[in-house]
Amino acid sequence: MAGANKKLELELTRRDLLKVAGTAVGSAAVAYTVTSGPLSPFRELRRRQQTGTETPYEEARPVHWGMAIDLEKCIGCNYCTWACSAVNDLFPDKTWNIVVPERTPSGAGFFFSRPCLHCQEAHCVDVCPVGARTFGNLNDPASPVSRVLEANPHLLLREDLGTEPSVHYIPPKEGGAR
Repeated sequence: MAGANKKLELELTRRDLLKVAGTAVGSAAVAYTVTSGPLSPFRELRRRQQTGTETPYEEARPVHWGMAIDLEKCIGCNYCTWACSAVNDLFPDKTWNIVVPERTPSGAGFFFSRPCLHCQEAHCVDVCPVGARTFGNLNDPASPVSRVLEANPHLLLREDLGTEPSVHYIPPKEGGAR
């Protein structure tokens, strides 16, 4: 018990003081550089706000996530289904993405893919080996999905229900064979 009340003496040399001070100044410089300086991810945003080229939040169009699926390109590999299930930790018997074989009126086969559209980062798009899926903001004319839809005829399923579907299908070409 006698040792419990013993005082600890700390000797701080000039070298130790310089090390601590240098570490503090270095940490402050790195913090500034990363949060406000040239390496900041907000640097471009700050520049646009200062120059007035940034659209005020109230005027910006809200994001409307959407997807284009090119049914001519889809090969029915189910990578989209597996990626969705893995990322969302679904049970093996539950899927949000489905891929089913279908036929055109002329009898040509194609794969019909129905996504869930729950994600802001659609992993089903990333894993598609043929690039059949394109995802992005439908309200942004420069987004990849908007450019694909501008360049291709497309259709929406059950638009008559008034649900404003966000999945646009590029139909397979008539007479194409699979």
